[in-house]
This record gives sequence, C-alpha cells and structure tokens, in this order.
Amino acid sequence: KAQETKKSLYLPLTDTGRFNSSVAPLPPLMHVSLPPLREEPEADQPPPPPEEDEEAEAARKKQLAEEEESGVPGAMLFRVEDVLHGRSLFLFSPANPLRVFLGKVVSNRWFEYLMLVMICASSICLCLDDADLDPDSQMKAALHVLDIIFVIVFGVEVAMKVIVSGFLFNGRSSYMRSAWNVLDFFIVVISVIVLVLEAVMNMSD
Repeated sequence: KAQETKKSLYLPLTDTGRFNSSVAPLPPLMHVSLPPLREEPEADQPPPPPEEDEEAEAARKKQLAEEEESGVPGAMLFRVEDVLHGRSLFLFSPANPLRVFLGKVVSNRWFEYLMLVMICASSICLCLDDADLDPDSQMKAALHVLDIIFVIVFGVEVAMKVIVSGFLFNGRSSYMRSAWNVLDFFIVVISVIVLVLEAVMNMSD
C-alpha cells in the first residue's frame, strides 16, 4: 500500500493516460493579456531637426543671396536685419531706405578694410607730427589737413553706424553697447574738440 500511495503521488498519470482519481486535478491556466510592446526608434535613425536649425539654415541662405548680390562671396560681416531694431535716433524705422542702404554698406567687409587702412594712415601721421616740427612748414600744414580729413572720415563712420544700429536704446546691437564703438566715439569727439580749439586759437592770434 505504501508503494501504491507513493506511486499515486509522483505518477499522477496512469498507463492509459488518464488522471489518477486519488490526485486532485490541476486548475485551468489563466489567460493574461499583456500590453503591446513599444517600438523603440532605431539607433541609426537621426532625430528630426528642430525648428531652430531650419531658421538658421534659412538665415544662412538669405545671407548667401545678399553676398551674391554684392558680387563678392563672404563680403557680409553680419546680417543687416540683425541690427535693425526699433527707430534709430527716434527717426529712422527699420524699413527706412537710407537706414537699410547704410546697413548694407556698414556690413560689407570691404568697408571694414577701408576703415582699417584709414586707421593705419592716421597712426602714421600721428607719428610724423613731432612737437619740434616747424608750425610754418609744409609738413605741418599737410599733417593738419590730413588730420581734418581723418576726423571727417571717422565722424561719418560713426554717424553711419549710429543710424544703422541706433545710439543706445535699440537693444544689444546699439552702437554704444560695444566697447570698441565707445572708444571710437570718444576718439572722434576729442579730435573734433581739439580741431575746434586750434581753429579758435588761430583766429585769436
């Protein structure tokens, strides 16, 4: 009997393939529904480009078109639209033809090269203007004339950039928001004051 009990415990199936009556039948399997697996994106598939990249690409194409119109590739230092904010000097709107034209001139690389040449020439004249130079000599007179020309040129440059970018209240691109522009502005102002004082002293003499 012990052997039959042991056989009934460990061998629930008989030779005929039916369950032994001494063993309780197993419960039916439960059907469990699993949520569908999420499809992960492939690692090699690049993410969709953001809108900022599209705007940057459009801006780059527009700048290339402006450079092609100027006839010199890479001639534009910056986009004119980036500095046309508000009314410069409370007079010139961003769509003002004069302001747009001056913006194209100021943003041209060759204009910057011209200003660098003028700065070098002004520095050379400053070195030649010695204190021991005879005031009545032709060299002194030529240096004085060149000094006036340089002041006019640099003054026109300041006026053009102020009209394009605004003086101070036109955002981050305003003229006086740049340290180099502040230096240029004070140099031009001091040069004008010196020329005016020299003219007044010559008239008094």
